[in-house]
Amino acid sequence: MTSHISKKGRVIPFLQNGEYFFKRGVNAYQRQEFERAVKYLKKAIDLRPNEGVFQCQLAAVLADMGQFERSNEWLHHVLDHLNPNMAECYFFLANNYAHQGLFDKAKETATTYLKRSPSGDFEKDAQELLEMLEQETEDTDGTDEQAAEDVENDELIINYEQAGRLIAGGHLSQARDMLEGLIVDFPAYRPAYTRLAYVLSLDGRLEEAIVYLEELMDDTAYVPALCQLALYYERQGRKDEADQCLEAMRPLVPLEPAQAKKLFSAFAAFGYYAEAYRWARRFERRSVDLLAVHLFYAGAAAFYENDSRRAERWWREAQAQGHTGAEMLLAAWAHGDLTVENLELELFEDLDHVFNM
Repeated sequence: MTSHISKKGRVIPFLQNGEYFFKRGVNAYQRQEFERAVKYLKKAIDLRPNEGVFQCQLAAVLADMGQFERSNEWLHHVLDHLNPNMAECYFFLANNYAHQGLFDKAKETATTYLKRSPSGDFEKDAQELLEMLEQETEDTDGTDEQAAEDVENDELIINYEQAGRLIAGGHLSQARDMLEGLIVDFPAYRPAYTRLAYVLSLDGRLEEAIVYLEELMDDTAYVPALCQLALYYERQGRKDEADQCLEAMRPLVPLEPAQAKKLFSAFAAFGYYAEAYRWARRFERRSVDLLAVHLFYAGAAAFYENDSRRAERWWREAQAQGHTGAEMLLAAWAHGDLTVENLELELFEDLDHVFNM
């Protein structure tokens, strides 16, 4: 409990309840401070875990951050466990599915929204979305083979998302079964392999996860797998092998931004600061959107490369998004207490999460 002072100087108790943090989250969202909004909304949910509106708002923020899978997880949680009649969840799901290219699922959920809330707040938006989806369908090849392929791709992404929800809920055995099934049905879909390795590590089967990733790397150099291998080797004290993974990543230039961010984060966290700094500058030149944790790593790389101006700017941007590590380092820097040792401890704090976002 905190307090504030009235005009007469009397201390008035002020309870920071769920509604308080929800409003702060909404205000941060409106200022486009997405990481800070997520922080406040999660605090509101912790205080009122059965309030579906809070979770729906968090899903909206995550969607605006491009984290459609995580957004879908929260929306499904509301519908499955809190309030199956919260119609707006179907509209938000429809938007997310459309962004993910899951047009059939987008049509289905948009139609469900209109059936459940024919005069709802998003009625016109849902109708416009359906019109755009219809146009998208008309513009694509209408062959039976193409239709079958689209359904198959929808099934792949939906099941991959479901596996993510199972992991978040601690249902590791079910997630493992689903991912193993995906690998059988879609052997070329490499994210399923690295997510399965992640499940194995969470289940305490780190050595098995390492062997699995090593077998995957026999076929191709896949950045997320290399990042995970480096981390798992480090956990086992196998520093030379972790360094080999980092060395293998030096010449790689991923085209996908998500993979590039993982590679950059690995370089920063494992002390390859020159490489991390070059990637941070590349992101800067290309105006790549970075989350708070990426800005935090960028600041660390700049700090080690003696670019104090960018280090401070990137850490302040991370702080503005609610990254407490950046706030702590800026305070230590201001007092002349910033050292390599305490910076390294902070660097490794978020690494496992970054590789499995």
